Amino acid sequence: MINEIKTIALAIAFFSPLVWAITYLIDGLKRQKSRVWLFVLMLAASFTYMMTYAKFMGHIDFYAALFPLQAGAALTLFPLLYLYVDSLTTERKEWRYFRIWHFVFPILMTLVFVFFQKFMMQADTEIFFVKYLLGMIENSDKLFIIGKAIYDIGKIVFILSSVVYVVLIVITLRRHYNRIREFFAKSEGNELNWFRTLAVFFFVVMVFYLIIHILKNQQIEHRALLISISYFIFGAFFWFLGLNGFRQSEVFNLFDVTQTDNFGIDARISKDEIELYLTDKKPYRNANVSVFDFCYYFHTNRTYMSDAISKGFGLNFRGLINQYRIRDAVEILNNAHKSEIHVELEEVSQKVGFSSYGTFLRVFKSELGLTPTDFMKLQAPLRD
Repeated sequence: MINEIKTIALAIAFFSPLVWAITYLIDGLKRQKSRVWLFVLMLAASFTYMMTYAKFMGHIDFYAALFPLQAGAALTLFPLLYLYVDSLTTERKEWRYFRIWHFVFPILMTLVFVFFQKFMMQADTEIFFVKYLLGMIENSDKLFIIGKAIYDIGKIVFILSSVVYVVLIVITLRRHYNRIREFFAKSEGNELNWFRTLAVFFFVVMVFYLIIHILKNQQIEHRALLISISYFIFGAFFWFLGLNGFRQSEVFNLFDVTQTDNFGIDARISKDEIELYLTDKKPYRNANVSVFDFCYYFHTNRTYMSDAISKGFGLNFRGLINQYRIRDAVEILNNAHKSEIHVELEEVSQKVGFSSYGTFLRVFKSELGLTPTDFMKLQAPLRD
């Protein structure tokens, strides 16, 4: 029974990213710049787990034939995940050449094993070489020993690079969470809250990844339970990543970024001008309002606009918008109270620009120290 479960777990790990890679391809890769990295990640993960399936299910001939590609593909998983997160959270243009350096070692490892297997060995020797790398047989051939040393170095680099890229991902997300409040009033979709759940998955994945790559292959292949649990988790991780990556829209509109970057920084915007814009035009009532809307209105770039808001009000962009939304909500509630008109709080929250009623309740209490319901109760005696 446990062997059947192992087979299913290995198959899930292979098919889970493959399904999402096909989905992204059908849906269109050009729709989002970050989706390209996610698509490549899913392909690399699917290939890696297909090779793992072949290894643990005894298809060594197939595994040996494609082993050089496996040696490189496994090393691209963490760089690709980092590049997806970086692409999703940056307003820079994509495809800068410096990103290539993330793949130097994976490419090098692939070329080394292509050279070892395809040029230094006979076709029938390749299988014995791969079996030797996996600890299935003993061999004293110098070429085999050198290849094994390179293979072990690759495993060490994989473990170390995975830690480095995890740190880079955490740093990137923290920077994003800090900066996003300067650009957008709405948190939904922009703060990537699903990454917090993904982080739990990621931690568990890292634990099992390290266990699998620290232990020798012969120590793992007969532990069906360890393989089953590990690859069920890997499959679940990529399914969750694929699903949320599909739902996630771009954080930054590159057109807005490019357009507003071309605006000058010589505009002198006073606090009074910003207040007049807020009270007269009420841009905060747009649930999707961003600092770029202010940039278009004042014809300045986002850096200067954010700086003007910070210096003028002592708040970031989101804090300023939320402050005016709550002021507007209070005015609506007061007017309704004076006119003895019943209003629904959800309608009020939508009218002043909140896309989430829960966010409205949280911000209202943060600004005034009491909930909207309590605020309305304080008004009740005035009706008697």
